[in-house]
Amino acid sequence: MKTLESFVEGTAQETQENLAVESRPVAPDEGLVIEEVEMKGFMRYLRRTRPPITFPETFTAITGPTGAGKTSILDAITFALYKRSTRTDLRTVRISEIVQPSGYARVAFRQGGARFEVGRGLDASGASYLTVQRDGKHLRGTIPQLETLIEDIVGLDYDGFRNSTFVRQEEMKELGAASPSKRLEVFQKLFRLETFERAAGAAKERLDGVLARIEGTAGESRTLRDQVVRLPDRRGEATSFEELVATQRKALQDVEERLTSLKEEFVRSEAEHEAYLQTRARREEHQATLAELERRLEEKRSGQGSLPGLQEQMGTLEREIEALRMEETDVKALLEKHHSFTILSTEIQAAEARLRDAEGEATKVEDELRRKVADAEARLTTLSTAMGVEEAFGLLRKEGSLEERVHRIDQEMKWLAEQRALLERLGREQEESRRALQTVRRKTEGITRDTFLFSEIQQTIRTIREELKAKRTESGRRRRELTARVKELQGQREAVGFDPSEAERLKTLQGRVAQLPEAEETLRRAQAELQELGGLAGQLREMEEQRLALEEGLREDAQTLEGLEKAEVRFQELHHQLEILRGEKEEATKTLLQSEGELKAALERVKELEELEARLKTLEEGLEELRARAEVYTVLKDGVFHRKGVVMYAVNRLLPELQIETTRNLDDLTDGRLRRVRLETHEESGGYGIRILVEGVDGEWHDVGVFSGGERTQINAALRFAIAKELASMPQVGRTYGRMKTLFIDEGDLGSLDTERSRELFVAKLFKMGAFFEKVILITHLAEVAERFPGRVRVTMTPEGESRAEVVA
Repeated sequence: MKTLESFVEGTAQETQENLAVESRPVAPDEGLVIEEVEMKGFMRYLRRTRPPITFPETFTAITGPTGAGKTSILDAITFALYKRSTRTDLRTVRISEIVQPSGYARVAFRQGGARFEVGRGLDASGASYLTVQRDGKHLRGTIPQLETLIEDIVGLDYDGFRNSTFVRQEEMKELGAASPSKRLEVFQKLFRLETFERAAGAAKERLDGVLARIEGTAGESRTLRDQVVRLPDRRGEATSFEELVATQRKALQDVEERLTSLKEEFVRSEAEHEAYLQTRARREEHQATLAELERRLEEKRSGQGSLPGLQEQMGTLEREIEALRMEETDVKALLEKHHSFTILSTEIQAAEARLRDAEGEATKVEDELRRKVADAEARLTTLSTAMGVEEAFGLLRKEGSLEERVHRIDQEMKWLAEQRALLERLGREQEESRRALQTVRRKTEGITRDTFLFSEIQQTIRTIREELKAKRTESGRRRRELTARVKELQGQREAVGFDPSEAERLKTLQGRVAQLPEAEETLRRAQAELQELGGLAGQLREMEEQRLALEEGLREDAQTLEGLEKAEVRFQELHHQLEILRGEKEEATKTLLQSEGELKAALERVKELEELEARLKTLEEGLEELRARAEVYTVLKDGVFHRKGVVMYAVNRLLPELQIETTRNLDDLTDGRLRRVRLETHEESGGYGIRILVEGVDGEWHDVGVFSGGERTQINAALRFAIAKELASMPQVGRTYGRMKTLFIDEGDLGSLDTERSRELFVAKLFKMGAFFEKVILITHLAEVAERFPGRVRVTMTPEGESRAEVVA
C-alpha cells in the first residue's frame, strides 16, 4: 500500500506541474538558440558541409527542391543531441543506415550564456562516439553520462525538444484534417499529455496484475483448505505408527540379548574347533607325503639296472653336439654376409626408383612450363596493340603535362595581355605544345585494355622461362646425385663378397644347427640321471627312515582327533543356532526400519499440513489487502487518468488561451477575412475529441473540414503557431516543457495557399513570431517565398544523389 500511495502522490504532483502554464517574460539569457549545423557521411550529406550551415539572421529560409535534403538538417540536430531522428524512429531503420563509418553530425547552440557544441557519429571501425564542448572546453564522461548531461543542458528530452522546436507539415495537416479524436491525440502529443494515458495504462497493468493475484490466491486458498481438513486423520496415523515402533524395538532388544549370550559360548569353543581343524589337516598332509614317498622308493629300486646303457648314450651325444657347434659358427658368418647383401640390394633398388621418378617429374614440369610459354605467346598475337604499360603510362603523363602546359600558357597570356613580345613567344610555345599534345593524344588513343594485358603477358612469359631454367638446373643436379648414389651402393654390395649360390648351403646348415638345443637338453637329462643313479643306495636308506616317522605321526593324529570329536559336534550346533538368531535379528531390524520410515513419512505429512494451515491463514489475510488495492487501481484507471478525467481537464485549461491566440493569428493570416475560431472538447461515440469551429464570411460557425485547402492551411497554421507560442511561454517543468528560442517550420504546406497575398501574409506572420523566438527558420521548396527572408540556406542534390548545402544570404 505504501508503494501505491507513493505512485498516486507522484502522479498528482506531475499533474499540477504540467498544468502550471501561465505566461511569463523570457529572460535575455534564457532559452536555447541553434547557431550552426555540420554533417559528414550523414544521410545524403556524404561530404562535410564546409563551411557549416549557420543561421546568422533572425529569419532564415532553407530552400531547395523536394527530396534534396532540407529536412535532413533537422534530423542532424536531433541525432547529435539525442541519437534519434524521424528516420531512426522507424523500427526498420538502423543507425548504420543513416551514418557511414567516419560520419557524424555536429550542432552548436547557445544556452544560459554559454556556447555548446555536441558531435555524434561513428569512427572508422563503426563504433559510436559522442563529444560535448562548453565554451571550447571538452566535457569528460561516458556516452550515457554525456547524454544525460545534454538533456540537463537543453532541459528537454527528445519528444519535448521536437514539440517545442519543430513545426512539421504533417502536424499542421493533422490538426485540420483529422477527426476530433485524432486531433485530441495530436494535442496530447504536443503538450506531452500522453503521460496521463501512460499512467492509466500503468494503473490498468497493475490492476490486471492484482486481479490475477487475487484469482490465483483464491484458487490456492481453496486447494489448501481441501488439504488441511485431513490434518486430524494424519495425526492419528502418526500416533499409531509411534506405538508400533515401540513394540518392535522391544522385540529386537530381546533377540539381541539372546544373540549376545550365544556368541560368548561360541567364542569359547572356537579354540577347540581350531585345534580339531589343524590336526585333521596335518593328518591328511602326512598321508599324502607317505604315499609319494612309497612311489619314489619303487622308482629308485627299478632304476639300478640302466647305468651302462646311459653312459654309452652320453658319449654319442657329446660328439654330435661338438660337430653341430662348428657348423653353427659357419652359419653366423654366412648370415652376416647375406644380411649386408640384402640391405644394399634394397637401397640400390630404391635409389634407382628415385632416379626414374626424378627424370619423369623433370620431363613433366618442363613440358608444362613450355606449354604455358606457348599459350602466353599465342595470347600476345590476339591483342590489338603492341604497346606496354610503361610506354602507355609515359604517354599519359606526357599528355597531362602538355595539357597543363597549354592551360598555364592560356593563363599567362591573360596576365600578359599588354606585353606583345611575350605574347608572341608564348603563342609560339603554345602552338608547339598543342601540336605535341595532338601527337601524344593520337598515340594515347591506342591505349586500350590490351595495353595492360600486353605487359602482363610479357612479364608472365619472362617469369615462366626463368622458372623453366631453374627447374632444368635443379633436376640435372638431382639426377647426378642419384646416379652417383646408385654406383656407390653397387660397389659396397660387391665388396661384401656374398655369392647368391651360397644361399642353398646356408639353408641346409640352418636346418641342422636347429637340432643343437634338443641334443643339449637330452645330454643334460642323461647327466642328471647318471648323477642320481650314483647315490641310489644312500637315498633308499633315508627314504625308509622317513616312512617310519610318517607312520608314527599318523597314529598320534588319530588319537588326538578322537579326543576332539565331542567338542567339534557342540561347535557346529552353536554355529547353527547363531545363524538362526542372526536371521531373526535381521528380520526384526528390517521390520523396525520399515515402520520407522512409515512413522517419519506420517510425521512429515502432519508437518506439511501444519505448514499449509499457516500458509492458508497468511493467504486469507493477503487476499483482503489485494482486494483493497484492486479497488484503488480501479478508481485510478476509470476515474482519474481516463480521458474523461485529468486529460480532459488539462485540455480544457489549455483551449481558452489557444483559442484567443489562434483567432489573432487567423485574422493576420487571412487579412481579416476569417476572424474567429472556437476550440471545444466534446464527447463522441467511443471517446472524446477536440472540435475546431471557424466563423465563415457568412457569419455562421463551420467545422474546419468544410473550408478549402488553402483556407485549411491558414487555419492549421494559425493554431499551430498558437501552440508554438504557448509551448515557448511555458515554465520549465522537468524535461516536458522548456524555454526554446529557435523555431523550425518544416515546409508549412505553403503550396496549398492559392494566392500570392496569402503567402505574403503567412510570411508576415512568421516574422511576427520573432517576438517570441530569437531564430525563426522556414524550410520550403518555394523560391519566391525564400527570397523574402534576409537569411537563406540553399540545398541542392548532385546527379550522383549527394546533398549539398550553402549559406547564400
